Amino acid sequence: MARYRRFDPRFWKDEKVRTLSLSEKTIAAYCFTAQSNRIGLFSFSPWEACEDLDMPQKTFSQGFENVCRTLAWCYDSKARILYIPSWWKYNRPENTNNVIGNLKDLDDVPESPLIADFLANTKYLLGELKQAFVHTLRQRYPEGYPQRSPSQEQYQEQEQEQKVKTSPPADAGAIADSSLNGWGTPEALIALYNADTPTEFASVTTLSPGRRSKAKKYLSAFPQRDFWVQVFAECKVSLFLRGLTVGKDGRKFHGSTLDWLLTKGKDGTENCVKVAEGNYGDK
Repeated sequence: MARYRRFDPRFWKDEKVRTLSLSEKTIAAYCFTAQSNRIGLFSFSPWEACEDLDMPQKTFSQGFENVCRTLAWCYDSKARILYIPSWWKYNRPENTNNVIGNLKDLDDVPESPLIADFLANTKYLLGELKQAFVHTLRQRYPEGYPQRSPSQEQYQEQEQEQKVKTSPPADAGAIADSSLNGWGTPEALIALYNADTPTEFASVTTLSPGRRSKAKKYLSAFPQRDFWVQVFAECKVSLFLRGLTVGKDGRKFHGSTLDWLLTKGKDGTENCVKVAEGNYGDK
């Protein structure tokens, strides 16, 4: 593995990067250059980052959360894996041999749902670089990698079906099969929830009558799929909702479930609405 990292000056001109504070820009630059590998999917220790940056844990956690939210990065806290989807934009391989060599870094990446996102992302790989990427991964995953690069949504559907086959609870098959009929059903909402929320959120395996009724009620009030995509995206980048930081009362949040999202808070506002609006961004 190479001992140095390139850092593209275009990064500083990115309109989203320009909205970050100075400390957040420092965190972003650190993520690109310190613990990273050659593919933008790598083991990442927040504690090591705090030591390297000489930054208090609270300051780093809040800054890291906002960097991930702003730049659409993903962090799997259970596997301690950071994924930077725009990695190839700033670190594009020079040739096909570089692609093949760089993909060897997958050997050092622990199992994580983020690997699926990486496999599906060829946005910044064009022509022969994309062909080399796809060909190399077909050889690496002869049974699990599709014949052509799917979109992230398609890959998540395949991942969800695989989870059902691997560990089938009583009615998990009904959840997966019904979700294929289209958006707007409780089954489709659950399939999206299971695929898009971070690992700290409890997976839904049973569609009980009560849960079905509640899901129908909330889908009637908030029918747009984009709304729920936003809700689950906010869950993914909120360290508080993932139980990684404490709230104002000094306690960690332990209600990371679909049922909590489908209820109202003490103020009478739906929890999913407050999440979608970014009210749990550990500010």
